[in-house]
Amino acid sequence: MEFLIRPAAEADLPVLFSIMEQGLASVPKGWFAGETMEFLQTHLSGQGFILLAQTPDGTVAGYFAARFPKDAPDNLGLDVGLPEEELPFVAHGELAVVAPAFRGQGLQLRLLEALEGRLCRLGYRHLLCTIHPENRFSRRNMEAAGYRPILQKEKYGGLPRLILYKSNGPALAARQYPGLMEALLAFPGARTDYKPEWQWQRFLLQDKLFAALCTPGLQYKPHGGRTMLLLKCDPELAALYRLQYPQIVPGFYCDKRHWNSVYLDAGLDRAVLDTLIRHSYQLVFEKLPKYVQKAIQGPAQQE
Repeated sequence: MEFLIRPAAEADLPVLFSIMEQGLASVPKGWFAGETMEFLQTHLSGQGFILLAQTPDGTVAGYFAARFPKDAPDNLGLDVGLPEEELPFVAHGELAVVAPAFRGQGLQLRLLEALEGRLCRLGYRHLLCTIHPENRFSRRNMEAAGYRPILQKEKYGGLPRLILYKSNGPALAARQYPGLMEALLAFPGARTDYKPEWQWQRFLLQDKLFAALCTPGLQYKPHGGRTMLLLKCDPELAALYRLQYPQIVPGFYCDKRHWNSVYLDAGLDRAVLDTLIRHSYQLVFEKLPKYVQKAIQGPAQQE
């Protein structure tokens, strides 16, 4: 079935509340908590948004609510150990409800995809939600979308909840730097492979690393959940870049004198990033024997 997904407005609140009541009545007690009309209104007052799905005849089939907790004490970033400076970039997926008549059509996942797209456009880096441990349907959907359970604890007045997390860094990087992979592979002799034990997409020249794309897990503070590009750099230049750009920090799991990590989720100018990439490639290229350099360049570039 075709659905139109759009932002909800104040006028939609009565039907959203009705669908929520239907949803609450169809699941075990304790799966949801504290959902009221005021709860829904909060998401339309600048603290979040609601996306709803409606049929061609205008029937509302379901919705998904997101909230921006910022410095609120219930920010789930606190539960998973995000650094304080990252808490403003946390978004909660707070409530997903599909009317009983429209279940089984993948609507929750469609709403989630639209929700994540909007959060990406708004610049949110960390996506979190809670699910009752016995709600296998929602957990399966969220895990299929890339969310991973981090811990279980009591929330909302003593109710058991799984806290799930997904980095929005890869989506932000793809949006801010389209064609990045192709640009890295456009250098003569460049190739790529994936290092599964590190979860690094590596870019190499003659088996020498000149760049690596990764999103460290939450355990790697303060880099957890931040999508980054690791690039080789002259030590003096590396220090200057770090002073000038907050998006550039010492290399993650690399020699910090000779490598920088560039956060790809924080808006570094593309021209600066391209300059850093060229510099990294050139450093590796210049270390190769002359005959290898000539072979890589080919006859056209040697003339």
